[in-house]
Amino acid sequence: MTRFVRIRHAAALAFALAIGCGGGDRAAETTPASTEPPAGETAAPTEPPAEAVPPATEPAGAGLQEQLAQADKVWDDSCSVCHGDSGEGKGKKNPAVVGGKALGKYKTGADLLAYVKEKMPKDDPGSLSEAEYLAATAWLLSKNGMLSEGSGALTARSAAAITLH
Repeated sequence: MTRFVRIRHAAALAFALAIGCGGGDRAAETTPASTEPPAGETAAPTEPPAEAVPPATEPAGAGLQEQLAQADKVWDDSCSVCHGDSGEGKGKKNPAVVGGKALGKYKTGADLLAYVKEKMPKDDPGSLSEAEYLAATAWLLSKNGMLSEGSGALTARSAAAITLH
């Protein structure tokens, strides 16, 4: 009798799971069990969902002056601790980023932007927003005389056009 009860309970559980996992209106929209294409077929390319598309690289604000105003705050909050209030540096591990050969290892503004985005701030790399990284890079380029007041706000595209040496 105990064996019969176990089988009956197992059958009831299997039935409940089957109803819970596959029941419902067959005409209603369903989610496929797998996103893999059938064997022997290749998946058609699809557009990424809107939320997966990276945000535009245009900074907030109308131009360079607005971006540099944001940059002052970003610099004070995230950069000056290591690189000093004016980018003068604080020793060998925290080099100067303004003046002399401070940006000598970067060929373009895009190279500098990529480094800053990947490695800074040193204690929390990648933690700033795209606009904040653009602002910090604009600050560096401006302080090193590579952006003029008539320039528009720095973008990833315009950074690529700036030759540093």
